[in-house]
Amino acid sequence: MKRRDFIRIAALGAGAALTGAKVLRGEPSPAAAPAAPGRPATMVGMPISVAPLAEGDLDALFDDMRRRAGVNALFPFIY
Repeated sequence: MKRRDFIRIAALGAGAALTGAKVLRGEPSPAAAPAAPGRPATMVGMPISVAPLAEGDLDALFDDMRRRAGVNALFPFIY
């Protein structure tokens, strides 16, 4: 991918996010559904900075990540 293409796609995505376009919004993750019997649940991880974890109201943050993307594991970026 060329740099110009990347910048064009990023600008389109940012503009769509700012205008609230529903076309680019994701569907619920299939990982949010329970695993089939006899099969282990799929791990859906997300790298995260420590800053959102230090703000407080973690229950709302975790519920939002679980509901929108099916995240069930966090990988905090810590030095």
